[in-house]
Amino acid sequence: MNDLDLRDLVLEELEVTPDINAASIGVTVQDGVVKLEGKVHLLREREVVERAAWSVPGVSKVEDYLLIA
Repeated sequence: MNDLDLRDLVLEELEVTPDINAASIGVTVQDGVVKLEGKVHLLREREVVERAAWSVPGVSKVEDYLLIA
């Protein structure tokens, strides 16, 4: 699976995951490594976003640069 397809799958997963404002999350993928950027409101939301990214088959690593604001 290429990085663009993987990015699309991660974004789709974020869209369907409850308690996530997917519009505030930026996702980039390079060589199977997902980089998450943006703002979340709570630590719990940050954890949910990271878990959602890990749930996508083909993700080899998740780098979490989300800010709690």
